[in-house]
Amino acid sequence: MGGNMIMRFYFFIILLASCSTTHADFDPQQTYVDNGACPWELCRFGVWKAKEDIPIYATARSTSPPIAMIKRGQQVKALIGDAYVTPQKYVMDFDAGEIHTGEVVWVLTYEGEGFFKVWHKGAVKSLEMGFSPYGPDILLPYEMEWWVLFEFPDGTKGWANALGHFEED
Repeated sequence: MGGNMIMRFYFFIILLASCSTTHADFDPQQTYVDNGACPWELCRFGVWKAKEDIPIYATARSTSPPIAMIKRGQQVKALIGDAYVTPQKYVMDFDAGEIHTGEVVWVLTYEGEGFFKVWHKGAVKSLEMGFSPYGPDILLPYEMEWWVLFEFPDGTKGWANALGHFEED
């Protein structure tokens, strides 16, 4: 029994180490993944209607063939989303709390109402930047794929690149 407890302890430590991620390891050359993202004002998950036919995949960002299709006008349940963002370097031209003019932040996910998640000195922070990536006042390029997990009435689940393809009900 003692050996079994030791094995469980080692398994737990290995699992914990493999799951931990530090933002200090942030690499701006890599895609940033914001798990659970809903990237705009009033964004919410729930029942959505497709604006067009949309392929559904077994995993987000899949290159394999689709496992299903959502037809134009079909309603499906959006469960959660992951934003895949190309970080953008921004040299601050204003002070914002502990972040000062001239310092560099890496702009990540848009949160709505002019707020973005940014990486600054080893941590992800929320920062009001005063612009939206979706309007005419954009100050920097913003590249994002937003993959959402959908559930069909029969219980089937799959991922779609959702940005601009659905209406919330």
